[in-house]
Amino acid sequence: MTYIYQVARFFCIQILALVLVLACSSFSHAEEPLSGNPWRWSGYIGGSLGKADGAGYSETHLNIKASPVAWFGIFGSGWYRFYNNRDDVFGGDIGGEFSHFLEVTEHLVLGGFLQTGYRFASDNNHAPFVGTGLQLSVGPLNVNVGYRIFLHELVGSDIDSDSQFYVNFSGGFGLGR
Repeated sequence: MTYIYQVARFFCIQILALVLVLACSSFSHAEEPLSGNPWRWSGYIGGSLGKADGAGYSETHLNIKASPVAWFGIFGSGWYRFYNNRDDVFGGDIGGEFSHFLEVTEHLVLGGFLQTGYRFASDNNHAPFVGTGLQLSVGPLNVNVGYRIFLHELVGSDIDSDSQFYVNFSGGFGLGR
């Protein structure tokens, strides 16, 4: 029962975070028209810390995101996980991200996001994941801080679900709209 409780609690936190972000924002922003190249491409690099199956780790990742509209993006990433006391693991993630942003000033933007996706790993411990986080943008520089849970039990794995906190940095890279 604790696993179901953890997943339910996490989804409630995600919903609360999205409601807070939407409540603080203005809904008067019109969606950009789909003319010319409607996709926006961006990339970011980041790192995370966590504990999986009883072993602590640090992880680095390189991500790319394609956004057909301002509130949704499709992302992919390559990552490498450095374990403290076992063999390192690498792989890739693919998923979707729902986001909403509030322009505080011309050069300051706050936002929140919800993610879901699937992780492919070199040790064959593939798993779906869900995540949430916040973004701060100052001019062209962006910092994302997030929390992600890997749901190994949903694919019949004997590994306990693990979670991670992460930070992503980006700036000056973006193509499209």
